[in-house]
Amino acid sequence: MCINIETIREGIQQDYEKLCKILNIKPVPLDIYIFIWGSQDKTDLETPIGNGTPIYDQVKIVLPLIKDNLSDIDFSLINFPPIEYNFLGNEWPEWRKDLWHETCHQVQDIIIKIWNPHDGADGHKEGWGKAKEYMATTLKIPVKNIKNIITP
Repeated sequence: MCINIETIREGIQQDYEKLCKILNIKPVPLDIYIFIWGSQDKTDLETPIGNGTPIYDQVKIVLPLIKDNLSDIDFSLINFPPIEYNFLGNEWPEWRKDLWHETCHQVQDIIIKIWNPHDGADGHKEGWGKAKEYMATTLKIPVKNIKNIITP
C-alpha cells in the first residue's frame, strides 16, 4: 500500500482540531513527519526528522510517524469521538495515542496552568492527573478510559 503522508496529516489535523474545540483550547501547529533514524534534516517547523519522540513545547506538537505503522491507517475506522477506549483497538493507532498524550500536556499547560516538562517525570507529575480528569469530564467519558489511553 502506498503511503500518502498528506492524507495522513489531514486526518490527524482533523482529529486534533475536533479535540481542541471540545477541550476549549487553541490548536498549535502540528509537526507531522516520517521519522528517519539518525537524520539531521529538519521539518518546516525546525524539528529534526531524526527525532522519534512526540513533544508538546507550547509552540507546536511534534508527531513523528513510523513508516511501518502507517500502511494500515484507515481513517474510516477512526471515529471522533472514539467509541472504544481499548489501547490496542482500531480507533487507537500509535499517532492518535501520541496526539492525545501531547494534547493532554497542552491542557495541563493552558487549562490547568501547571505544566513543567522538567518536573522529574517529563511533565507527568505536576498537574498531569488533573489534565486527564479535565479531558475525561469535557469529553464526557469515564476518567478510567482516558487513563487507559493516555499513559503514564
